[in-house]
Amino acid sequence: MKLLSSLRSRIFLASAMLTVLSIGAAIYLVSVRVTREAEDSLRREINTTGTLVAQFRTTRTQNFTMLARLIADAPKLKAAVDTNDPPTVQDVADDYQAQLDSSVLLVTNRKGEVLATVGTSPRTAGIVAAQSAVHAALAGHETVSLLPQPDGILQLVTIPMAVGLAEPDLLGTLSVGFLLDDGFAGQLKQLTGSDIAFGMDGQVLSSTLPAAERLPLSALLEQGAAVTNLSLHGEEFAVLPVRLGADEHLPQGAAPLALILRSRTEHLRFLSEIHTELAVTALVAVLLATLLSFAVARSITRPLAAITGVMRDVAATGDL
Repeated sequence: MKLLSSLRSRIFLASAMLTVLSIGAAIYLVSVRVTREAEDSLRREINTTGTLVAQFRTTRTQNFTMLARLIADAPKLKAAVDTNDPPTVQDVADDYQAQLDSSVLLVTNRKGEVLATVGTSPRTAGIVAAQSAVHAALAGHETVSLLPQPDGILQLVTIPMAVGLAEPDLLGTLSVGFLLDDGFAGQLKQLTGSDIAFGMDGQVLSSTLPAAERLPLSALLEQGAAVTNLSLHGEEFAVLPVRLGADEHLPQGAAPLALILRSRTEHLRFLSEIHTELAVTALVAVLLATLLSFAVARSITRPLAAITGVMRDVAATGDL
């Protein structure tokens, strides 16, 4: 209370507190605004990356579909399939595979039996031939399917092969596909700057991250389409699940997903520098404000003190 006994002290404290509160409020609002803008920017970037990944995969699927149609309509392949002789079909399939450069090429006859396969084992070819995509193609429908593989997700385009236009005679099917593997994820990372992971059936099958970090990512395959945060070895990531394909009947954990990972730690690192600069600025401003408040209080109270002293002398002596 002794501190507030003089007018100078009261003016000094009032002006100093007003200045400190004003500076503190301004610094706080700036800090909150910058942090919010950084978080919004991170979300915009990760959503844009998700869109780019989906578009890149769709474009590649469309290209493979167009090439598969051309190959399925080639007289050379149709003639080979019509023989129903696997060695004959295999020779032709090898030639087209060298031109197509796909991960998998599979040819079946009208019964769905494998005539030729390139890029996969006979056992895997039999599994692929038994899929609903081949059955749909044997019914005359083009299909696009996603199948889990040990090293990624196989994006498969299946085209029916037929002779004739008015009443087409179905000869068999042609399936071509590419893998969403570590290499494909690496290409997407070069394009987008984000880490990518592909998962299906509750497990991550390929990723740009080390294999040891795939287990924590697998838990995110059950998530919806919202952005979530994940900590991996001391680094925090924002993760966006992007559903692949249009198979809506599949549950979330079993559906093929692309996980887009953006490092929050790296993206928001500049905030610590900004906060430090704001703190230093606030400290300097408070010190200057304190000195200015003292100077203002002194400049106001000094003339008043002089007048008060003269009036005290007049009251004591009666000398006007």
